Amino acid sequence: MSLKKDKLIESATKFIVKGQIDKAIKDYEQIIALDPNDLRNRQKFAELLVRVNRKQEAIEEFEKIGKYYANNAYYLKAIAVYKQVQKLDPAVVSVSVTLAELNVKQGLEGNAIAEYNIALAAYERAAEQPQMVKIYDAMLAAYPENPNLRLKAAEFHLAIGKVDQSYQEFTELALIMQRKGNELAFQQVCEKIQQHFPQHSGFHLHLGESFMAKGDAAAAIKWLQKAVEQDRQNLKVWEQYVAALKQAGAREQLMQAYHEMLLLFPTSTDPCEGIINFAIEDCQYEEALSLLTDMQERFFAAQRLDAIEQCYHRLVDSLPSDLRALNGLRDIYTLSGNTDGLVEVDAKIAKLAGNQHISVDYQAEPEEDEDPDDSDITIEATQHEWEDSSAVELDLSSLEEEIPFEIESTSLVEPEAIVESAPPSAEADFAVNWESEGLDLGEIELVGGPLEGLETISEEAPTPVVATVTKKQSVRVGEQLEDSDTETHYSLGIAYKEMGLYDEAIKSFQIAALSTVRKVDCMTLQGLCLRDKGDYAAAEEAFTRVLKTSAAPAELICARYELAELFEHKGNAGEALRLYREVAKTDPDYREVQQKIAGLDKSSAGGYLSDQLFDLVSDHDD
Repeated sequence: MSLKKDKLIESATKFIVKGQIDKAIKDYEQIIALDPNDLRNRQKFAELLVRVNRKQEAIEEFEKIGKYYANNAYYLKAIAVYKQVQKLDPAVVSVSVTLAELNVKQGLEGNAIAEYNIALAAYERAAEQPQMVKIYDAMLAAYPENPNLRLKAAEFHLAIGKVDQSYQEFTELALIMQRKGNELAFQQVCEKIQQHFPQHSGFHLHLGESFMAKGDAAAAIKWLQKAVEQDRQNLKVWEQYVAALKQAGAREQLMQAYHEMLLLFPTSTDPCEGIINFAIEDCQYEEALSLLTDMQERFFAAQRLDAIEQCYHRLVDSLPSDLRALNGLRDIYTLSGNTDGLVEVDAKIAKLAGNQHISVDYQAEPEEDEDPDDSDITIEATQHEWEDSSAVELDLSSLEEEIPFEIESTSLVEPEAIVESAPPSAEADFAVNWESEGLDLGEIELVGGPLEGLETISEEAPTPVVATVTKKQSVRVGEQLEDSDTETHYSLGIAYKEMGLYDEAIKSFQIAALSTVRKVDCMTLQGLCLRDKGDYAAAEEAFTRVLKTSAAPAELICARYELAELFEHKGNAGEALRLYREVAKTDPDYREVQQKIAGLDKSSAGGYLSDQLFDLVSDHDD
């Protein structure tokens, strides 16, 4: 084969010298067939194809060579080959992308970015935004610390309505400038972020966390305060803010933060633990004990027995002779199943109680006639003793004349807790004038029927008693109904709406909105009914009212979108665009929000940042 190949190469060379390129190409076709892996002769073959203007065939040959080099990590050779392809057909954008990727692998950042920019320009001319997004993603994946790329990507995503992505790019740009020590550029990027994303607290959170990592708690507090102000319902933001305050030793601010968290996050135990520990540190032991009693349900519900146990341990260490603290610790050990701890604390309690082997309740208030030495000790009666008439006798004779309604034996209630009712002949009527409330819904009777008389109670059996009262009741705006009732009105409202009975639907939705579960949906549906009626002003007011609630962004997305469409219908493009962007922040794929944003926002990417800022970023590109 070698002899035949050599003869063919010699023949092709003669044809080339004579200018007979077509004949030389035929010889090279045979050479390639004999040895497909001979890249040098294949490259010569491709060059000859170019000379006779057989470009497509030449490109195919060059690409075969380029792929071989790239797959075998000969990146510089591969780059040279693909450059040939690029010259033959500059319109093939994929070649520029391949060249960019090869330059990245070779470590040629400038060349890689140049090739990516060629691809970006081509996709921009063709209005292929998805491809442009992929290019920016690839560029940032390769060079995440390049501020120029980050800036361009941020502007691009903002221009095409990808607000969340743009926000992330701007935030990262600010952090890059901070890491580079470019304070002026950092401040300008921060201003732009606040201008374009005024409702977004994530930026401030990211900055706060960044300063926390650097140990600069004072700077972290500054940014985290802004995050808290803009997103008060975000527990993560509060937790970071509290961590910064702890790191800075800002005790007064920390206490204030704990109290605010108590109100905002009823299930969180962190503020409870913080306030209790503050009280212990300040030697306010009575307050600490009271707080532990008041807040222990939070700890139990959150399964944070460890936290409340630590608080009791601190109290026991500070008040070793206080039976209340020991008793609280005993309760926690009982719940957690800590038998060793239980034995230890029982020994301490027994010692303090004069070694008396009785059950104790340290929360009970001592009676005036009790022995002072036993003021904190009460005898505990078990349920079996209660049920035994010989153990406890109750005199209920006085109740027969005072309780004018039926008693049912269902659960234990103290006699003092039974509330007197109206005479049997009087029927409780809680009807309301709906017209005075701005509605005309009539009276909805939930439970009807008169009160029944009192039956004789035997003194021989001290049965625990509870009073059951039935009455006629009407619904008032602001009251809570049973879920079944509100769900019925919700379904009825949907049916009315589908039939075009908008006034009736609105009334049903107003009642269904009394349920916290359905509140936002029902308020939004009222707005939709008003819009379908053609009452755009009232619909706008209804949607605005929904957005003023404290519901989560995902619950408000429908009302926000519908309000945006109303503004768009009225010709208020600016307000519509703002609302559509807020929708996109919550869900970029919600309905047609991206098309809406693209249709309303005609501004170019370059309009979002000044040339001065661009230069500042470029000058500090390391």
